[in-house]
Amino acid sequence: MLFDYDNVKDFIIAHYKVTERDDTPFWNYVRNMEVPDSLRERLDVFRSTGQTLSNERELFREVSWYAVLTGQGLVPADYHPAADTLDDDDIRLRLGRWRTAVVDRVKTLPMHEDFIRKTCASAALKQRDEARVGG
Repeated sequence: MLFDYDNVKDFIIAHYKVTERDDTPFWNYVRNMEVPDSLRERLDVFRSTGQTLSNERELFREVSWYAVLTGQGLVPADYHPAADTLDDDDIRLRLGRWRTAVVDRVKTLPMHEDFIRKTCASAALKQRDEARVGG
């Protein structure tokens, strides 16, 4: 339980620590505040290699950490050296498979408006649909 709490705490603090905002004293403070050692290590490793140091026990997985850190403007200086051991043809093959998997999955999903209409349409959308059918 403590592990989960610390992981969530680090994830939330990261949003503030790596911000580029500097328009108020609050944002200046949070950008410069001390952070837990666990988060400091994670940020240092990400800055140098792009690794997120996440594991399967964590609530927030690698993709979530990557989205937050890069979304806040943090760009790694380099990549993990293990990437140099991969064969270019193998990388192309894997990326092609992933792309195909994503495209195939997207084809099975409803259009955004259809999803909204079916799951959480507002009263205004329902009225618009009724007006189209009636008129």
